[in-house]
Amino acid sequence: MEGLRFLFVDDEPHILQAVLRQVRHHFRAWSPRIQADVESDPRRAIELIRSRPYAVVVSDYRMPGLTGVEVLSEARQCLPTAARVMLSGQVDRDGLAAAINAAQVHRFLVKPWCDAELMAALEAGLAHHQTECQQALSTAPPSAPPGAGQQQAAAVSDPDANRPPA
Repeated sequence: MEGLRFLFVDDEPHILQAVLRQVRHHFRAWSPRIQADVESDPRRAIELIRSRPYAVVVSDYRMPGLTGVEVLSEARQCLPTAARVMLSGQVDRDGLAAAINAAQVHRFLVKPWCDAELMAALEAGLAHHQTECQQALSTAPPSAPPGAGQQQAAAVSDPDANRPPA
C-alpha cells in the first residue's frame, strides 16, 4: 500500500487533532505510506477531494456551511474507489438515511467513538479501496489503449498525481 491518503473533515479542531494522533499511532509502522490530511472547513475539504486521490474520507455529519452527507457525496462522485465514513455526535433517522442513500457511506460511527472501532473502520476502508482499485483495473475495457488501466492505478496511489502544479 504505497501513497495511501486519508482525509478527515470536522469543524472541531480538537476532534481532528485527536483523530490525527490516533492515526499516526495506529499506522506508525506504515509510515510514510499512509498520509493523513485534516480540514475543518467542509468547502475546502471538497476542494481537496477534487484535487487529491484519497483512499478513505471521514467526515463529521453536522458542520456549518455543508453537511457531511454533502462532503461524502462529493467524495463518492470524484473518488469512486474511496471508502466513506461518517462520524456524528447526533444521530437522527433522516441524517442516517441520507448518509446511506446519497453518500453511500461504508461506516457510520457515533461520537465519542471507540478508538478500536475507528481504526477498524479505517483498515476496512483501506481494504475496500484496494479491492475497488483492483476491480477497476481488471474491468478496463479491451478497447482501451495499452497501459490505460495502469495510469488509473498510478493516479490513485500517487498522492501528488492530482495535485495542481505549484
